[in-house]
Amino acid sequence: MQGEDTRRFIIRGLAVDAGLAVLVIVYVSIGAIADFDGKCGKFLFFGGAGHPCSRWEHVRESLGYVFVFCLVYWWVVVPLLLAPPVIAWFAAKLPFRKTPRFR
Repeated sequence: MQGEDTRRFIIRGLAVDAGLAVLVIVYVSIGAIADFDGKCGKFLFFGGAGHPCSRWEHVRESLGYVFVFCLVYWWVVVPLLLAPPVIAWFAAKLPFRKTPRFR
């Protein structure tokens, strides 16, 4: 019984991770679509003129920046992704009451 509860909580924590990943991808994609001006290759800090591209290339480039961010700052991303399953594991270990506290 305890193992099943632990597994269920950890799966919920992993589902939260998957939801967060999808949320970030959708957020960045919508932002890239909204900021599309017909040019790619102009990064925020370098300010180049860019080159003409399609909207899909612009979204793909923006998602590439997110991927590079995750690779460079892995020491921030990994704990953020591990937090929901670890919290769920601790929550599964807590003794829950099966009866209501107030009647």
